[in-house]
Amino acid sequence: MLDILKNKIKYIARIPVSLLNVDYTYQKPLSMAHARKIAKNFNPQGVGQIHVSKRDDGSYYIFDGQHRWTAYEMLELEVIECIVYEGMTIKEEAEAYNLYNTIKTQNALDREKALLVAGDKDAALRKATVEELGLEIDYDRTNHNDKIQAVGAVVEIYNKFGVDGLHNVLSIIKQSFGTHKKNYQAMVMQGVFDFIKDNLGKFDVSWLIKRLQKFGIDELLLEHNTFRRAHNCSKREAIKLAMIKFYNHGKRSNKL
Repeated sequence: MLDILKNKIKYIARIPVSLLNVDYTYQKPLSMAHARKIAKNFNPQGVGQIHVSKRDDGSYYIFDGQHRWTAYEMLELEVIECIVYEGMTIKEEAEAYNLYNTIKTQNALDREKALLVAGDKDAALRKATVEELGLEIDYDRTNHNDKIQAVGAVVEIYNKFGVDGLHNVLSIIKQSFGTHKKNYQAMVMQGVFDFIKDNLGKFDVSWLIKRLQKFGIDELLLEHNTFRRAHNCSKREAIKLAMIKFYNHGKRSNKL
């Protein structure tokens, strides 16, 4: 049992499908393909019970089972069996959603959004660090050209380098290439992270940025492909090697 649910009023109830809601401030977007698959292979015993919060105003919000609920709607079934919890805050709903979905397959972006709504301090610090640089994480999957989607790389860098490290990585990328989302692909952020980590105290940040500005993101990605073929290495390693090449280009001394 999740700790946040231990002291809540809990019971099983058959609730009209039409009365249930989903709060997308913390839930990931619905996958209609997944819901259709459940509906197509519908088995009442296999579907199981969905988890619902009954809020103080009497409304019901699903925190685990939105795709099964949508399948019920598709099949025009009138009621669904729910495990209902009373006395939950929206923050606790988000925490429960996040913990249930840690067990299941969950996109890093969905997890970060749920952590943020649940009041996770690290998620809030990551958001603040990104926004301090005039950037934004695409929590709602708008696919906007100037929003970062590779949040898994953001979390990795933060976990290993902290706020300052994340700020440095994003700052170098922004100053070098700008704000377009292709500049913040996971392999680019990870490659910059590895470059900094492996050459800490040995490189000139201003020189690096000038070199990257000169060559541009497209040339970096092309060079990354060359290194991958030549060295059979990972994408992030190839980005790091391409950055070293660009950094050394035209430098007379203190090459890496």
